[in-house]
Amino acid sequence: MPNSMWGVCKAILYREFAWFKRFLPDYIISWIFPFIFALSVIFLPASISGLNNVLERMSSLFGTSLNLNTALVLAISITGIINMVSIVVNDILQTFSAEFMYMEAGDIILEATDLKTYILVNAVTRPVLLTALSTLYLIPALTILKGFEGFILFLVVEAALIISAVLLGLYTSIFSIPVVFYFKVTRSWIVGNILAPLILAGSGVYMPLSIVPWILRYIAHTTIIPETSRLLYSMFLNLSTEVSWFISVSVILFTLYCILTSSMSKIADVKVKKK
Repeated sequence: MPNSMWGVCKAILYREFAWFKRFLPDYIISWIFPFIFALSVIFLPASISGLNNVLERMSSLFGTSLNLNTALVLAISITGIINMVSIVVNDILQTFSAEFMYMEAGDIILEATDLKTYILVNAVTRPVLLTALSTLYLIPALTILKGFEGFILFLVVEAALIISAVLLGLYTSIFSIPVVFYFKVTRSWIVGNILAPLILAGSGVYMPLSIVPWILRYIAHTTIIPETSRLLYSMFLNLSTEVSWFISVSVILFTLYCILTSSMSKIADVKVKKK
């Protein structure tokens, strides 16, 4: 089994690097839009009410004094969560659907390994690489704004994003299995396009959790993303750290997701092999 897992991991890594070279323009766009979003959050309202007024409102909202540099660092760093959630949820679900429903790659995959191994390795390996490649823009952005301290901040942010991405990959796989093997959803992108915004809307990325509608909070709290958002906000706003809580929740969710994903994939594996 370990050799099988390592073989699947190498195959996935090879494919992802090949896709990265092929779809480099898509990644470049994913690096540019976060800057537009982050700058718009601050400077668009500033063009109407003035920069000082915007900073005062942000300071009041987060309960701590913010200057322009801190506001920019926070806004740009938070876009890493948005990028990670959007890419991991949609890519995991759509690629999994394409492999087993349209590209006829499922038979080749199942000849090399069992479905449980493939799903678990895919859910862990691909989110790590997707997140690392889609958040490269944070290195120059944070370094320019904060110097060497900004690079250290990037490493901390990236570690939190990668842990969250792995958990989100397993979480998305739980949805992917019934979508692909039971309901045969031909337009699986609809599921991803609904799921990702729901997670982001209820996780406190756009606004403090205290003002997020309860139904969105409940949906988002089935993932690690609210804790990731809280961790980044507390780190950049010099509030009490949430590292130990973030790690504890991560371990609990990882165990739960692995149990659910393994159980569902075993059942799906039997279903596929009976055909």
